[in-house]
Amino acid sequence: MTTLRTSILTVALLMGCSAAQEVTNAPRPEREPPEEGFIIAGVDTNVARQAAHLAKQSFAEDAKRDEAARFLAEGRSLTKLADSLLASSDTTRRVRAVNPATAERSIRAFNAGARALERYAAESDSARAAQLLEVAEEQLEESLEANPFDSEVHYWLSRVYDLQASNLKKSEAYEKALDSLRRLAAMNQDDHRIAALLASAYERWSDAGERDSIGVVGALWQRAAEIAADDAMLSPTGMVAVDSVAVFDYYIRSSRALVRADRSVAARLALNRASRWVRTKEDRDFVQEERRWILWDNGNLATRKRFDELLALANTDPGRAARGMEGLLGGVNRLQARDEVRHQLALLWYGTGSDEKAAVALHALWQEMTERMGVDYMDVVRQERVREDFGTVAYNLAQKYRQNGDARRALAYLLQSEETGFAGAARAAFDVARLLRNNVDAALEAAHRAESRIAQMKAAERLELYRYLIELYRRRGERVEAMRYLQKFRSVSTTGEEVLR
Repeated sequence: MTTLRTSILTVALLMGCSAAQEVTNAPRPEREPPEEGFIIAGVDTNVARQAAHLAKQSFAEDAKRDEAARFLAEGRSLTKLADSLLASSDTTRRVRAVNPATAERSIRAFNAGARALERYAAESDSARAAQLLEVAEEQLEESLEANPFDSEVHYWLSRVYDLQASNLKKSEAYEKALDSLRRLAAMNQDDHRIAALLASAYERWSDAGERDSIGVVGALWQRAAEIAADDAMLSPTGMVAVDSVAVFDYYIRSSRALVRADRSVAARLALNRASRWVRTKEDRDFVQEERRWILWDNGNLATRKRFDELLALANTDPGRAARGMEGLLGGVNRLQARDEVRHQLALLWYGTGSDEKAAVALHALWQEMTERMGVDYMDVVRQERVREDFGTVAYNLAQKYRQNGDARRALAYLLQSEETGFAGAARAAFDVARLLRNNVDAALEAAHRAESRIAQMKAAERLELYRYLIELYRRRGERVEAMRYLQKFRSVSTTGEEVLR
C-alpha cells in the first residue's frame, strides 16, 4: 500500500510524529560524600568514629547486594509491565491472509482517508477541518476492517485519533488512539519508533497524579530503548548499527517518567543503562547530574521535589517559602541535603528582613562545614557558596549599623565578614581601617590586611586605599613609607591598574 505515501509526509510533519525530544543539559556532577560517623549517647566520639569506619568496611558488600536485588526486582517489574502492554492480540495471532477483493477495498478506503487528511492539512476553517477528520476516521476504520493486519493503516488512524483528542478536545479519542497504537506496537515489536510513539502518547495523556500511569510511561520508554539496542544485537548479518542517540534518549525519558512516579530505584536503573550509551562528555555529565539529583536525600524523591517547589516559590512568596523550608528541614535525612536546605532557609530569612537571624544561621552552617571539610569536592563547593553568602550578609549588616550610628556593631560585622575571606574581604578590611581612623596603629594594620588582598579591589578602590595609607603614615611621621605608597598611588592613577608583584 504505497499510494499517496509520499504526499502524506506533510501530514506527518503537521501531526508531530517524531517521538524524540531534546534532553536539556544540567549542572556539573558531584560525588557522594564520605559516610558520617555515628553519634551514640554514652559512647566516646572517637570510638563512635572508629565504629562507623569499621561498619563502612564490613557492611558495604551487604548494602551493594541489597541494592542489586532492588535493581533486579525493579527491572523485572518494568519488563513485565511493558510485556503486558505489548502482548500480541488475537488479531496479530491470526493467519495474515487477505483475499484480493478485500485488499482492494482496504486500499481504496485508505486512499480516501489519506486524501481527507491532505485536505485537513490545508484547511483553515475549524468546522470544515473537524468534518475532514471525521471522513478520514471513517475511511481508515473501513480500511482497517478490511485488512486488520496493515500497520500503516493502524499508524495513520492513531494519528487521526491523536488530532481529534488534541485539537478538537474529543475525550473519547484518547483511548481510541492508545488502543490503535497498542495494536500497532503489538504487530511491530521490532520497531523502536512505534514503541516510542506509544510511550509518547501515554506520556502526554497519562494522569499526572497517577503514579501507576506514569510508571507505564517509564516502562514503555525502556522497551523502546531495548528494541533499538536489539536492532544490532539480533541482526543476522551483523551489519546493523545501533541508533545510540535514540537509545540514550529513550532511557533518559524513562528515568524522568519514573522520577515523576516516585520510583527512585527504577529511575536510577534507567540512568545506569543510559550511561552505557553516552556519546559525549555532556551526556556523561548529564547522567551523573540526574543521578545526583535523585540521590539528593538518599533517593527520597518527595523531599527533593518539595525542595525544588520551595525554591521556585521563593521567587514569588519568599515568606511562605521560608516557612516551607523550616517544615522540610525535619524530614531531610542526608547531611549535605540538610546543608542546602539550611543555606536556602537563611537566604530566605535575609530576603524577608530577618538579617541577624540569617547571619546567625549562615555563621553556624559555615563553621560546621569548615570543621568537617573532607575530600569531597562538592563539600568544598557548597562551603564556598555558604562562605560567600555569609561574608556578604555580614558586610551588608555592617553597612546598615554604620549608617544607624552603631559603630561597635558595624565593626564586629566587618571583622566577621573579613574573616570569612569572601570575595569582598579586602573591602571589608579597608572599611575596618577607616572606621578605626582615630587609632592609627589599628587602622594601619587593617589597611595592610586589605592590601594583602589587593587583587580583589578595582583600580578606584586601590587608589583610595593607597591615599589612606599615605595619610596614616604621614600621621605617624613616617615620610619614607608615605613616599612609597605615593609611588604606588601614582602607578595606579597613571595606568589604571598596578602591576602586581
